[in-house]
Formats: sequence, C-alpha cells, structure tokens
Amino acid sequence: MKKLLVSLLASSVMLVACGQKTQTEAEEQEKQEQVADAQQTGEVANKSANDQSSQENKDKEKSVEDVTPSPSEEPGDESETVNELEQWLPKTPNVERIYTGEGSEFAEFTTYPQFIHEDTVQIKHQNPGITTYSIYEYREDSIVEIFAHHGSLMRDDFANTAQTSDTEGEEIVLKTPIEVGTQWEDREGQTVEITATDLELAAPNGTVPGIEVTTTTIDQDGHEGKIHRYYGKDIGLVKEVTELSSDAEMTVTSTLTEYKPDTVEKIPFTLYALDYETLDQAIEIETELELKTNDPIRLALTDKLKEELDSEVTNLLPNDATINFMYLDDNNVGHVDFSEELATNMQAGASGESEILQRIVDTIANLYHAEAVNLSLDGGAYDKGGHVHIDKDQLLYPTHGPMAQ
Repeated sequence: MKKLLVSLLASSVMLVACGQKTQTEAEEQEKQEQVADAQQTGEVANKSANDQSSQENKDKEKSVEDVTPSPSEEPGDESETVNELEQWLPKTPNVERIYTGEGSEFAEFTTYPQFIHEDTVQIKHQNPGITTYSIYEYREDSIVEIFAHHGSLMRDDFANTAQTSDTEGEEIVLKTPIEVGTQWEDREGQTVEITATDLELAAPNGTVPGIEVTTTTIDQDGHEGKIHRYYGKDIGLVKEVTELSSDAEMTVTSTLTEYKPDTVEKIPFTLYALDYETLDQAIEIETELELKTNDPIRLALTDKLKEELDSEVTNLLPNDATINFMYLDDNNVGHVDFSEELATNMQAGASGESEILQRIVDTIANLYHAEAVNLSLDGGAYDKGGHVHIDKDQLLYPTHGPMAQ
C-alpha cells in the first residue's frame, strides 16, 4: 500500500506556476534552441554561444517579473479557450508554493516555475522522497505534461537539452470545456473528470472560486480509489485529496498553505576550491545558487567560480571566462563548455592548471550527481592552456565529494 501511495504521489506532479510570453523570452528561446541542437552533437559555434550568453545576461539584469505583462496588457493573440485554462493554472513566475501534508510523509511538497517559453513551462516539484522536473505544454484545448525527469537538485532547461523523459506518453492535466462531465484519460488509462465548477476554496490569501478534477484509480488488486484535485482561480492547485480504498481505507491530503511571490529558487551545492598559496589542497565550501524563473544556472555558477572567497582560497575562473553551456545527459555525464579564456587567462603552472580543472570537475559532478564530466573549450578540445590537453570527448572523474570514484 505504501508503495502504491508513493507511486501515486510521485506521478501527480502539479502544474502551478508559469509566465506569459514576452519578446525577450522569445528571443532567448531561439538562441537556446540553437545551442541545444549543438549540445546534442557536442559542437557549439562561438557565435551562437556568445549570442546566447549576451541575451541571458540581459535577461538576468531584467527579471521575468519585470518584463511579464499583466493579462490586460497582453496582446490579443491567445484564444479564449487557452485563457479559460490559464485562469485555473495561471502563469506566474517567481512564485514558490508550499503544501503541507496529512496521512503520508510524502504528502508535503513545494513547487517552483524554473523556465517559461512560448507554450511550455518547467516546474520543479519536491517532496521528502523525490524531486521531479516536469514540462507542461499549453495547447488550444488542454494543458499536457510532455516531459518528466526524476533527479537531484538541478536547474537544466530540459526543453533545450538532449535529456529524454523518464515517462512514456503524455499526461493531460486539464481539458476544456471547463464544465462538469468533461472527461479524458491519463497516462495510465485511468478516467479523469471535471466533477465540480462552482466551489469556494480557502487559499492562503482568502477564498477564491474553484473547480474539482477527479481521477478514478484502480490498484493491482482491483480496489478503486479517487484523487480529488482542487484548483483555485488565479492561484492554481489549492488542495489534493487521495482516497485509497482497500482492506483499510486511507486518505492523504496536501494543502496549499503558503503562496510566496517574488521568491528565488535556492539550490545548495558544494564548491570545491583550492588553497591560494599551494594550489594543491582542495577546500570544500558549502554555498547556494539563487535563481529566479528563467535565470540560467550557468551564469550564476560562473559568478560563483569567479568569487574570491577569502585570502586562503583562490577563485577557479579567470574574470573574462564564461560557461557557454552546461547540462546532464542520459548517461549521467555532466557536460560543461567554457570560453577559451579559461585556458588562455589562467595564471598557473602545469600542476596548478591541472588542479584547478580538477576542482571544476569536482564541483560540476557533485552539483549534478554525475558520474563523470566532459569539459570542453568553445565546443572543442581543451588545448589552449599550454600545460594541459583534454580531448573533446574525454571524460573526467571527480576526486572529491560523494561522487568521487
């Protein structure tokens, strides 16, 4: 029973936070797609990477919240059907939602909207047992989960990497018309139906109009259960009640208790730095990245690797160096591509350069929980440093931290 409950809770990742399309984001998507195509072949053109870096730096300076128009300001290019769906699953960037749970240790969870593109959003859903990253697509008559990945704390924009989904098929989350009796089937072939449209729901900021969507489940022993999901207007998921019918009835409830706008996602990680004088002693520094919706993790990590933390620790990146792209592939290998300044502007001898690169590998591997790291320079081999040569597709392995061999 507990296994079934965990499976149901893990599969019911909710779409609860997204953002409206802006011209800036549309341009960013185009650039990201160019780089994503190159990532899959391991070749990144300098111009494409530099253009993406320039655009993302502009986006970092001007947050999604600042550039996202309100519904009244948005041009009339969306159908009434899509708007009807969005009022129940609104697109709001930089909002953390916190749900408390009853009946199971996995019933409590948090969500955060990581990336917003023209018709898709990526949501992180984290409970005590698992972290899931889902991509939802807004269509004319439905909102559909098209991708899901279960992993550690990370920030890849999965719409623009070579990562494949952990699940097969699509999952309809909500479908029009929004009226009692509208039905569809989920990924498992179970019946989902809109069962109420005239509710008043208690939300953190007051009572809001709501609807109920009910999934009828059948377990392996043939017992029928119900999952009731309640969506509040302009809020999103407000409550989820799972009723499992078996020899002993069981009810699990997740309730939205905190709605936190203007919030950043915090990603803790360990920075593996070097002793400033000897360049041969690894120093572990616990820190975190703070990212808003659509902030690329590579820019934040670049800043962290350039920091001069104190007089005893050296920074790992020269000031002019940048990360062109970074992602985790299906083989649990982290790929990171730097600009040539990492090699040409590094002030270290042969042993010092080797140690600095190894600390970068340690940091990336443990950030991703990756088995190995493929480190490249402008899409090619690391061959401009003078002391160290790394082939284009060579794998490097961490020597410090939990992922060390």
